[in-house]
Amino acid sequence: MDDRYECPFCGEPGEIDLDSDVDFDAPGDQVFVQDCAVCCRPATVTVRVGPDGTASLTVNA
Repeated sequence: MDDRYECPFCGEPGEIDLDSDVDFDAPGDQVFVQDCAVCCRPATVTVRVGPDGTASLTVNA
C-alpha cells in the first residue's frame, strides 16, 4: 500500500511504501525519516497504527 504526501519543504508530491516501511502488527507511533526525491531534504514521517491495523500518516519538516 502506498500513501502520498506533500514535501513540507518544496511542496512536491512524494510517496511512502507503507507495506515495507510500517509494521501493522505493532499499534502505536512509528517514526522514520524520508528524503524528498526532488529537493533531497529530510522530512519526519510519523505513522500511527491503530489497534485494528489502520494507519494514519503525518509528515513534518
